[in-house]
Amino acid sequence: MKIKAVVSILLGVFCTAFLSSVFAYLHGLLYPEANKLLENPSVNGLVTIQLFIKLVYVYSSCIVGGMVTARISNMSKAIYVVGVILQLIVGWLWLTTIHPLWFWALLMAGIIPFSLMGYAIVRRFSALH
Repeated sequence: MKIKAVVSILLGVFCTAFLSSVFAYLHGLLYPEANKLLENPSVNGLVTIQLFIKLVYVYSSCIVGGMVTARISNMSKAIYVVGVILQLIVGWLWLTTIHPLWFWALLMAGIIPFSLMGYAIVRRFSALH
């Protein structure tokens, strides 16, 4: 693998993780209980909305991470490596918090598709220029 691809993978993972952390911090400022949602096995309507907000910002972070990876590297394989690394990180988080199952399943299922979406956005716009 070329050094450019390795750098794109590292920056894609870092960008996604950093942006997700920033969004989680901001979410915690607006809704202080947001950082404790995953510790509670019972989910009511308000908690479900907050978990969907978490999904939206993590998916948005995956899109941006895919865009960063695509801007640096032309290899589509790099985006899959970014997705797998992110899935390993999320899998570890899933094992440490467990609840609720549907949230983690949706998160794991969306990482690679949303990263690919970011990759496709950059490729499509770069083809226009």
